[in-house]
This record gives sequence, C-alpha cells and structure tokens, in this order.
Amino acid sequence: MMLKHYPWHQQQWENILSAIYNNKLAHALLLKGESGLGKLEFAKALAQKLLCQQNLEQACHQCPACHWFAQETHPDYYSILEYKAAIKVDEIRSLLPFLQQKSHCSTGKKVIIIALAEYMNQAAANALLKVLEEPTDNTYFILITENSSQLKPTIKSRCQFINFPTCHDESILTWFMQQGYDKQTAKEALWFMDGRPLEAIKLIEGDLQLKSYQLLAHELQSMFQQSQYPEVIIRRWETLEPINLIKQLQHLIALVLMYKNGTIICAENQLSSAIMKISGDIPHLHKIYDVLLNMHQLLITGYTLNKLLMIDSLIQVIIEIDGEDDE
Repeated sequence: MMLKHYPWHQQQWENILSAIYNNKLAHALLLKGESGLGKLEFAKALAQKLLCQQNLEQACHQCPACHWFAQETHPDYYSILEYKAAIKVDEIRSLLPFLQQKSHCSTGKKVIIIALAEYMNQAAANALLKVLEEPTDNTYFILITENSSQLKPTIKSRCQFINFPTCHDESILTWFMQQGYDKQTAKEALWFMDGRPLEAIKLIEGDLQLKSYQLLAHELQSMFQQSQYPEVIIRRWETLEPINLIKQLQHLIALVLMYKNGTIICAENQLSSAIMKISGDIPHLHKIYDVLLNMHQLLITGYTLNKLLMIDSLIQVIIEIDGEDDE
C-alpha cells in the first residue's frame, strides 16, 4: 500500500517519522478511529517501513524485506487481522515463539499488528498486557481499535496513541474525483458515512448496501407508525448477520438523532429522504440506540446471542417504547 493514496493520513505519518528519526517511537502503538479511515492500511505501511532495509520516508518496495512483506512471507512480521466473535487467549499466546526468536533481517526489527484489539476477551487482554509489560528490544506492536473505551486501561497506558479523526474537509472530495468518482455522489456518500472515506466508497460501489440502508429506514418508519408486530420485517432480519444488522441500525438511528437535533443537514437523495421521514421522537430513539449499543457490545465481546430472541426483543423495544410515548 502506498501511503499517498490516502492524503488524510499525512499528518499521522509525519508524526510517526518524527518519532522514528528522534528515537522516540514507542514499542506499542494504538491506532484509534472509526471504521473506514484506513487504519489497517496505515498499520501495514508502517510495518513495512519499519522492516524495510532502506532508510527512506516510506518502504522502498524493492529490497528483499519489502518483497517478503508484499508476499506475506516476512519472517519478522506477525498479524492477527481476522476475527469472528472475539480474539481469544490462544491467539495471543501463539505470539510467544515469534517474540522469542531472533530477527531474520539486518534491521533487527519485528512487528506485530493486532486489528480490532477491543475484540480481545479478558484472558487474551491479560496475556497481551503481560507481553507489553516486558517489551522485547526492537519489537513493535501496532494495535488497531474502533472503540478504545473497550480496551483495558492498563493496555492503553502502555501505548502511544495515533488518532484518526473523520474527514469532513472539502479537500477530500478532490481525492475522490482523482479516483474517478463523481463529486456530488462522493459528497453525499461521505456525509452519510460521517466522514469515513473508505466506507463512503463501499456505499457508492455497493448498490445493494445502499438499498439495504434505505429498506431499514423504511422498516423503522413502518414500525413507528403502525406499532404492530411486523412478521415480514422479522423474516427479513432473520436472514441478516446479527452484527451487520445491529451496526446498520445503530448508524441509522445515530443519523436520525443528529438530524432531529439539527447537527447535520440531510443531502437531497433517496436515503436521506427516508431518514428524514423516520418519525420516532428523540427520547424513543435514544432508548433504541442504547439497546442496540448493548447488543453490539455483547456481540463483539464474544457473547452468543440467540438471533431470533435478539430480533424479537429489539422489535418489542421499538414497538413498546413507541406505544408508551403515544399514550
């Protein structure tokens, strides 16, 4: 990955380079920010830079170390990138042999990336903490999180933070146009995805995802208006992955709240029109969002939720709260 593809990373990259050149780079870094900001791409670019055998501002992409990295065969690079419900302790313990072995390259460095570190269960987090408390020379941990509040404070205290804020600057639209996207389409997608460029691209390129959000917005409005048990909606929601359903509903409810509070202005498109029509009042919407947040936290910490019971309880909350507010 070439860093120049993501101009919103420039300040973070300059800060990293300054730390490297002044011998102040911490042995553990925590990349913080919402999804769709390219934190994993940044982490990989940094890992390759650290392992590169040339002392350049970015990885040279030419040395043997860079070729190994590109082929995902570098012996001094370890990553935990995929997850299901949680990162378990065995995945952290599997790092130990890697940490104990000597570097295979002249740089003498080793790099570990752990994506979505907040998905570690308690045992995994404790195992990682023990490793971070006894750092190995020239070994760098790069942790990535979308919700740092769910990480153990003791882990965060041992990390150097790198923050990735959302992108609302008009200059980002220039980058979208350079990639071949229509400016107005990009502007609407970036608005809906709250300044997360890579999520905006997914929305632009994935018509089915856009339609899914539109359908969810219509379903919410239908339940708010009718206050009756929606069998058809239940059958459709049963076909969706629980974590995706919860995250999309969270996103929609958050946008509706921002619209009703006057903190955002809806763009003129079908999706924002559907959002503006959602009639739930603010206390009602906050209660629904709290339920969604609780369900999301349970799912990402490895708690197994019965899908049918989860959907049933969520819909009951939507209908019952609305009914109470109407009395």
